[in-house]
Amino acid sequence: MRIFSILAIIMGLSGLLALRNIPASPRVDDKTGRWFLVQLDAMDSAISHLAAHKSATAYQLQNDFIALRKAYKRLSVLSDRLFPYETLQWNAPALPRVEDDNPDQLILPQGMPQMEVLLFADTLTISTKEELQHQVQILAAVSGQIRASVSSSMFVPPLVWQGLRDSWIFIVTKGITGFDSPLAGIALAECHWQLEAMDELLSQLALHAHDSEKARLESASAACRKALTAIPEDAGFDGFDRLTFIKLKMVPLALALEALAQENAFEQPQERQPLQKGRVNIFDYGAFDIGFFTPNDRFGPTPERVLLGKKLFTDKRLSGNNQQSCAGCHVPQFAFTDGKPKAIGLDGRVLLRNTPTLWNAALQTRQFYDMRQSLLDFQVGDVVHNTHEMGGSMTDAVEKLSRDADMVTLFNKAYYNEPQSLAVHTLSNAIASYIRTLISSASPTDAFINGIADQTDRQIAQGFNLFAGKAGCATCHFFPWYNGLVPPRYQETEAEVLGVPAFNNGKQLDEDDGRENFTNAAIHKGAFKTPGLRNVALTAPYMHNGSIATLAEVVQFYNDGGGVGRGLAVPNQTLPPGKLNLTEKEQLALIAFLQSLTDTSALAGKAHLPYQPMP
Repeated sequence: MRIFSILAIIMGLSGLLALRNIPASPRVDDKTGRWFLVQLDAMDSAISHLAAHKSATAYQLQNDFIALRKAYKRLSVLSDRLFPYETLQWNAPALPRVEDDNPDQLILPQGMPQMEVLLFADTLTISTKEELQHQVQILAAVSGQIRASVSSSMFVPPLVWQGLRDSWIFIVTKGITGFDSPLAGIALAECHWQLEAMDELLSQLALHAHDSEKARLESASAACRKALTAIPEDAGFDGFDRLTFIKLKMVPLALALEALAQENAFEQPQERQPLQKGRVNIFDYGAFDIGFFTPNDRFGPTPERVLLGKKLFTDKRLSGNNQQSCAGCHVPQFAFTDGKPKAIGLDGRVLLRNTPTLWNAALQTRQFYDMRQSLLDFQVGDVVHNTHEMGGSMTDAVEKLSRDADMVTLFNKAYYNEPQSLAVHTLSNAIASYIRTLISSASPTDAFINGIADQTDRQIAQGFNLFAGKAGCATCHFFPWYNGLVPPRYQETEAEVLGVPAFNNGKQLDEDDGRENFTNAAIHKGAFKTPGLRNVALTAPYMHNGSIATLAEVVQFYNDGGGVGRGLAVPNQTLPPGKLNLTEKEQLALIAFLQSLTDTSALAGKAHLPYQPMP
């Protein structure tokens, strides 16, 4: 893999060899390419500056680090799209990780996030200075790798547009939320620098464009400058009005970028990706393509498949004893949960985990709390075959249904293009197709952001700003689905270790090993998929074990710093263990916002479903 080849290069370096032998820049005639190389030069200069200050004070090194972050944020407008593997080495979260195929090989944190920990969280010692210089060498090696790979052919308008789109998404999902640089306290300044670079790039492109393309580039540049002035470098993190910033500044910029994508030069290729072709505004109802989260285009949802799946969802013939259906646990009136702390099995026994909601279950790339399946289609079979859940067999279910003439007719209509219309794979796909229509995306906050509503409740607005700011919720529950689907690519789903107790306010850690049971990686012990929060007011009780009864208690758990904050031993907790220090008024505002994320209009066929049915 490319990651390991880069690491091999890094580990082979000694001293500052990489800094002394930066490869010469390749010849790049394209003006955008030359702009990119200027930003890369600035990055190398910032790296060299840190390397030269081995004996500097902590204050000096912190300022050098901030200069490095500025150079990176400007470069990232294109580098994160053009060189995703390499920039991951620069800016991956400061947490140990493993590859799925090698769970015993721990990959330690590296790059700028690790440098931030060394400079802002730890006392600066000789040892930490040595580690800091090691991280500087890593940055230099990766920069050399990027420089050696640059070519004019990379900077074609469609890819440049994708870089601009990714930057827009990053700013509204990770930038203003403090996902990057949480310790240095420069999150909003980084958004300013990123917007600054976007404006420069758009302005430069406009100089050499013609007619409508030029007008649209200039329009996007003007929108970018308005956003830039609304988020000054010295903006205060806790007091920043993120909701207004998104609605009044970032959405107009998104619309300008979407208009730009309609120009021939910037037109996007037709390909499977989470966002619809040419879309930027992730808060718009139709921005996402549900087809990306299906096995392939052949098994996308159609009205016939959805109708069939809805019938199958309540069909007890899928279970071994003909007594249980999907709806037996995923009850529509309870937001497709069962309202119980833990699910009740086929034989009446209490199962290991809480029944998760199916709202927006389609908009993630991992299923189950332990993320052991990738697609809804596979999850269906897993549940049917589970001895304690449905105790059945997909093959047996197909045989039962084949004796029902009406059901056979429905399968023939829904899967007329399949060699066998009623089969195991069509059965699972039909149910998955129905679940893929359970999209909740029309909350009052969404209406406000998209201009459908002129104003929103003041307490809800405060709650949104806390969610995306001081409370830190949005650094794991990412916009716009408030789940673990990671922006800006939206192709990976995250899990977190929270240190959930066996009982709320209890002093015993829950014994469920979570994702570790699937990956066999020790760092995944107690890790569970980050769930979606839309319709969360309807899905009590909470957590994978149903141990927390109310939203107020959930907020208090996070306010305390999770399990570690409550005194439990959770050495691999990924939730920051510090207190949030939310006041009672702030907690009530946060709860009001969470309660406002309620939208069940899909049940009445009124939702704006983010997919385009197959012809």
